[in-house]
Amino acid sequence: MFFGTMKIAKRVVFQAIEDATDLDADIRQDALRWIGSQDFIEACSEAGLDSVQLKKFVAQIMKLPVGIRRKQVQSLLDRYI
Repeated sequence: MFFGTMKIAKRVVFQAIEDATDLDADIRQDALRWIGSQDFIEACSEAGLDSVQLKKFVAQIMKLPVGIRRKQVQSLLDRYI
């Protein structure tokens, strides 16, 4: 695996997590659908990320009010990017 590929895969995964908190319902639903797919698992694997933990994170933040969701995602991004 090339470092550049890993970095791109990580960015794709985190973009999906950001999109899962979008105010636009269509964007949010598309992101959540992708996060539930095999493609998400493969992208996480390529990025060296734990897809199970990230899915749990997304499930937890989706229970929170929108403003807090976005802060939680930003906190995650600050740690990994």
